[in-house]
Amino acid sequence: MKAWIGAILLSAAGTGMADIAHGQSPAFQRTLPLTPTVPPPLMPDMPAISTNRAGAQLPQPMIALPAPPIVQKAGEPQPTFSPVDLNAAYQDPFLPPDQEITSYIEDMPQASSGPRLWITADYLMWWTKRGPQPDPLVVTGPETDPFPGALDQPGTRVLYGGQGFDYNPFSGFRTSVGFWCGGDNRLGFEFNGFILEQKSTQFRAGGNAQGQPFLARPFNNAQTGNENVFFTSQNFADPTRSAFMRGSIDVTSNSKMWNWELNTLFTGYRDERMAVSLIGGFRSVVLRERLAISEELQNLLPNTGGVVFRGIPVDPTQRVLTFDKFNAENAFFGGQLGTRIHLQAGRWAIDMTGKAAIGTMQQLVNVEGLTAIDGPNNRVGLTAPGGVYALPSNMGRHYRERLGFVPEGNVDLSYTLSQNLVVKAGYSFLWINSVARPGNQIDRTVDPAQVPSDASFGQPGGPPRPFFPFYTESFWAQGLNLSLEVRY
Repeated sequence: MKAWIGAILLSAAGTGMADIAHGQSPAFQRTLPLTPTVPPPLMPDMPAISTNRAGAQLPQPMIALPAPPIVQKAGEPQPTFSPVDLNAAYQDPFLPPDQEITSYIEDMPQASSGPRLWITADYLMWWTKRGPQPDPLVVTGPETDPFPGALDQPGTRVLYGGQGFDYNPFSGFRTSVGFWCGGDNRLGFEFNGFILEQKSTQFRAGGNAQGQPFLARPFNNAQTGNENVFFTSQNFADPTRSAFMRGSIDVTSNSKMWNWELNTLFTGYRDERMAVSLIGGFRSVVLRERLAISEELQNLLPNTGGVVFRGIPVDPTQRVLTFDKFNAENAFFGGQLGTRIHLQAGRWAIDMTGKAAIGTMQQLVNVEGLTAIDGPNNRVGLTAPGGVYALPSNMGRHYRERLGFVPEGNVDLSYTLSQNLVVKAGYSFLWINSVARPGNQIDRTVDPAQVPSDASFGQPGGPPRPFFPFYTESFWAQGLNLSLEVRY
């Protein structure tokens, strides 16, 4: 028994010596117990975490969390909650589930993939309707005719007039600036305008120092009703029929056109290949034209009576100058509606635009006539109102307003070079229902007593002719365009 007790004592002493030899100390050494000043939060009992012999952690069991407070309206079903799997992958609580994210993105307004701003510059090559000139302005004829130069004579030949003025083709410039409002490119605004260059035609004919060839201006005599002429250059072999005069005549006509418009665009339908937009806005179109006829008349011999001023023969050292001017301006202002269809296939696209405007067409025609004497020093002396076709009976400012209708169609084929650069080629057609043009405003029935360069000037009793007809006709312009468009 004593031996057993001694063995126990020796074993305890050996253990204490071993601890001292290894120098180990307990993890915590405290002399007084620690008392927390704040009570720990209440936590639900957590299951113990056990490990196997290899130290691997076993899966956590499912824990049912306490149900949140329920706010329920009358008549609504009782909500239910599923248990939460603490071992599931972490999800941001501020993001909805995947299926809700998809629905959320689909319901968002889609940002446009197209440009917000575009600027287009076009070179135009257009043709317009010929300027009307239904009546011959300059004629010639053989001396053997009973009344040389008159339109009812067999040998009369028309040198100019009666076939209209051909200005074509016109070069021009067109620009367009537009932008879309908002991110969906549904509503936009566009300003565009074009201008065609001023084109002119000119005809000039004159006699030599001997008064050859024979030149004259035809008209219908208001006093007799017969065809007649005003001589410009004439020296017949028969002295009893000769006026012994020389002269020249110059006919100039020009035309100019421009347009501007401001439109609102609304895209009613759009997919990857097609877009349809409605157009509504305001438009203005202006057509300005001018016809001028001038003469220089001079006697070859003194006191021959071929060239007169206010019925009195003019000395051969002086010239008589006559001027007829017909200026016409047509200005349209009105609202318009239209449609634009855009078809896209890769880099290629076609734009088809149709518009129609209705409004007021303001028509202004100004008729001026003058006859003057030009002395040796090329200074104009005496003057008298009236030329040949522009006389006091039709001279002045003539204005009126009519209903205007202006449709236009455009087709453009485009190719996208880059995201911001597009080239285009296309065709345009524009039509105007009513315009006043200068050549239509000439009344060729003339009372010679009103013409200052005629020998019968000032004689009483003649009818007040020519009159002002204010004749109108339709007008068209069409042509090709080559464009460069910058998009942002």
